[in-house]
Parts: sequence; C-alpha cells; structure tokens
Amino acid sequence: MFKFKIIILIAFFSKNLSAFGKILPADNSVLHYNRIYFEEEFMDGASHYELTYFDSIPGSQRGETIHLSGKLPAFETHDLKWNTTFYWYLKAYGKSKNILRRGNLHRFELLKVESQNKEFTRLVIKTNKSEKHAGGYICLDYSRSIYDREGKVVWTIPVAEDMHPERNQIRDMKMTSENTITFLNGNFPLEIDLEGNILWAAPYPYVINADTVFYHHDFKKTTRGTYMVMGNKRAYRKVIGSYPIEKLNREFEVKLVDGQIYCKVLMNCILEFNKEGKLIWLWDANDYITDEDLNFKKGPMKIPGFATHANAFSENEAGTKVYVGFRDLSRIVRIDKKSKKVEQSYGEKYPSGDAQLGADLFRRQHDASVTKRQTILLLNNNSPPGGGGGVSSVMEIKENGLVSDSLVVWKLNLNFDTLTDGKSISGGDVVELPNSNLLVCAGLLNRLFEVSRKKEIVWDAFVQAKRDEETEWRNSPQYRCNWVKELKWIHFLCREQSFKKNGKELEYTLNIYNTGSHPDHYIVDLVNENSTSLLKTETKPVKPGSNLKHTLTINEKDLQSKELLVIIKSKQASDFKILKISK
Repeated sequence: MFKFKIIILIAFFSKNLSAFGKILPADNSVLHYNRIYFEEEFMDGASHYELTYFDSIPGSQRGETIHLSGKLPAFETHDLKWNTTFYWYLKAYGKSKNILRRGNLHRFELLKVESQNKEFTRLVIKTNKSEKHAGGYICLDYSRSIYDREGKVVWTIPVAEDMHPERNQIRDMKMTSENTITFLNGNFPLEIDLEGNILWAAPYPYVINADTVFYHHDFKKTTRGTYMVMGNKRAYRKVIGSYPIEKLNREFEVKLVDGQIYCKVLMNCILEFNKEGKLIWLWDANDYITDEDLNFKKGPMKIPGFATHANAFSENEAGTKVYVGFRDLSRIVRIDKKSKKVEQSYGEKYPSGDAQLGADLFRRQHDASVTKRQTILLLNNNSPPGGGGGVSSVMEIKENGLVSDSLVVWKLNLNFDTLTDGKSISGGDVVELPNSNLLVCAGLLNRLFEVSRKKEIVWDAFVQAKRDEETEWRNSPQYRCNWVKELKWIHFLCREQSFKKNGKELEYTLNIYNTGSHPDHYIVDLVNENSTSLLKTETKPVKPGSNLKHTLTINEKDLQSKELLVIIKSKQASDFKILKISK
C-alpha cells in the first residue's frame, strides 16, 4: 500500500530556469509594471484569504492600507504608484472565520520610470474620444514604456545589466502576438517577456564576409516566428568625377585601385534569422544602389555624400515581398523576396531611373508599412538635407499604380490645427489599427495621435520630459510609437485534489485555477527522477477566474520510480508549477 505526500512547489522560469520561490511578488523584487499579482501557497483547512498591503514600513507613517478578500491565496491590484516601496502579507481564515495563519511581511518596489537620459516622460492628453478610438495601449520607444489612453505608464522596460539600459537608446519597441516585447537596445535586437526575461537576442557581433553588421532602426518578429532586422555594413564604392583625394579622405576611408578612387561607405541590408539565430535570408542594398545614384548628391564639402540611410522596412502578409524605405534617397522599394530583385520603386527620380513612380511625391520619409489593401503607409517628413522644408504629412500610396495614376490614396497634412506648425524634419511612423484608424508618431513634433479615415482626430497627445532637477517640461520627440491591443497577465495556481489507488494504478487528480487575465490551458507532464517524461497530457481551456480538475492515471511501473514530479506548464507563458509526489 502506497502512502503519498503531496508537496506543492511553486516555480516559474527565471533567467537561469531555476525555481524562484513560493511568494509572488518575490521578496525585495523591483517590478517594472504596476498591475501587481500577489500569490502564496494554499493552506490546508483555509476557507478564504485576506491580502493586506500598504506603501510604508509598519509603525511609521504610511499610505492607505488596502484589504482584499478571496477564496484563493492569489490577488491582483492595479495602478500602484511608481518609484514606491510596498509591503504586504496574507491571512488564511478557517470556516468559522478564525485566523489559521498570518503570513510573513513581504516587500517589493516599483522602479522609477525613466527614459535612457534619466528623464521622466509624460503624455499630455489633448483629445480622448474613447468611443471612437481603437483603445488598447501605446508603446513609446524613446520613453521605454507602455502607456494607457489616459497617459499613465503601465509597463516599462526593466533595468537589467544584460540589456545595458543606461548605455543604449531604445528604438522600435512593440508587442508581438505572443505577448512578448521586441525592441532595439542600441545596436542589439532583443525579445523579452513581460517579466523582463530575455527570450531571443540576435547574434552579436555579426560578421558577413569579414564585414561587421550593425543592427539599427527597425526590428520585427514575423508570424512565422522568425526575426527580421535592418542592418548596416560597409562597402567600397566608386567615386565618379574628379575630387582632391585629401578632401575625400576627411569624410571617408579611401583607397586607390588602378588610378580609380573608392570610398568606404555604409550600405543597408535586411537580415532574417530563425529562432536559433541562424541567418536564413539576406538582402544587400549594395547589390542594388548604383554608383551614379550614390554620387548624385553632394555634401557640405561639395563632394559626393554617398548617403542612402534606410530607416524602415515591412513585409507583406504572405511573406513574399519586402518594402524598404531609404530616407536619404527619398525612396521606397519593393523587393521580391525569392529573387531579391527590386521590382518597383517610389519617390525621387535619380540618374539610374529609379524611383520609377511618384517622382518628388515625398522627401526624407519615415516608415514604409505595407497594408493588406496593396497600399503603403508613410510619414512624409518633407525635409530637404540641411533643414527647412514644407509641412509634413501622413500618406497612403498605391503599391501598383500606373505612371499616369495619382498614387496618393489618402493624405493628412500635420498642420491640421494651430498647436504645431506641422513640420517634422525627422522620425515618426504610421500604424494602421483594427478599426482602420491610423496611429501616428509625428517624430520631432513630439506628437502622437489617432486619426479616422474621415480625418477626425480621436486621440491626441504631446510627449514631454524633464529631469528631477528641472522645473520646466520640454518637448520630447519619439522615434516610433506602436499599438498594443492588450497585456496578457498569465498566472495560475494548482493543488492536489485527490488521489486513490485503483488496482495497480494510481488516479491522481489536481485542481488548476486560472488566476490570470486571459483564458489559458496547460500541459501536464509526469516525469521521474531522471527527468524522463512518463505521461504528458493537455487540459481543456480554462477561463480567467475558473478552475479545472485534471486526472492522471499513473501505472504500477511508473510508481516504482524513486521520485515523481507533476509539472504543469502554461500554454500562454513560461510560467510553470511542480507537484512533487513522494512515497
């Protein structure tokens, strides 16, 4: 006759995949989100639990004390104050309302929300028509944070040494469909989960044919689970015309081959990596951009500028075409992914004949986002080299227009009101939302807004920043903003429900409680002391606030193992828990 003792070990993946403990938030942890989930282990005989938390130490002046009551040792609260230390404890009550246990006092902090420059950023909301905008949240890359539509920070990139947050600028921060965050940390593409664990990092440094690639500006996780990123590498290109070599040498690394001068210049490339970090696709602009086009425009020293500077790319839904925007060429190109050939180009015409369509339609644009309607969205900065320029605009152009066609499908000039002059000489992007509205980051205008197709501004905000020692708020331009539909907070509890001997088998039933914010289902894996999987099953979906009983039938052979572990893994996140069955 077997006698089993069930010990619940609550664990989740940390950076080294070690067990982190039974208490959430972990004692003395520093959190980078203000929707806080509290959890302790079950206590036998408890009918309900009470959470108490406050923002000061006992015995001293403190803020409001909050009490929450529930049937599970798991609670959630929202909108806690940033840059604050909190304390909490749990009480377990019996059926007669007697206290069975008062848990230990625990402590955690919410970090101070700062940009890379040690500035605090705020959104000044001018318009917020909640019945007309798409809802959700807004990612701001330079501000390193996610904001709600009232302008409050709900999540920020954590401080972690392996991310080097204080030495690098965050760009192109966005949320994936898997509830993860991707961004460029300086020249380093990263994917992290909401807890801040690094899930993927690009090979770094990365060298192609002895050329080091520097990642920059745009980074995307595809629906295929691969990662595409923009890069720069150096190449020697021919100088057309007669220029003093010493003058060229002030700006470029120069070499002379058979009397011909070549300058070493930056050339863009697009790289695609798989989950293992292996390069699976590469497009090199050095194979496309001609010497004639590179030499066409002159810099301040009256020598060729050799400037192309790509700053954005996108991929069509089928994954067959890639669109790349070259700011300094005022050009967007469409690339056939299989052949790697440029099959269409839009923008300023150069000596080579490219761009083929839309001559002088836009200047020094940002973004090149293809839609499902065979159109391209961009922010026309409309700024010539050296400054000046006209009013900037949001534009949607036809992908397959004819030369005689008007390419512009939709346009909005940024001087739509008197709050700005509408001129943004750099930065910005355009995101199409599920309700067909457009979310626009106006770059140097430090303005974010959502606009309907009827050109109604349904949400409008200005980004400002200041340091602790400053009294005045300053304009805070952003490179890109992105839209987040929702943040999925995945949590669950589990405990032994029952176990009974049935002949030579054991029927072991556990109860799984979904304490998170979204539906989830779970992989239940029975393993032995050698980490060999003996039985793996999957539960039915469990709604938030609901629970599910799940039974494992363990045979006599497996019962002879020295140790049996039941590992319950969320399908939505890396969170897992372990039930240890000891004889």
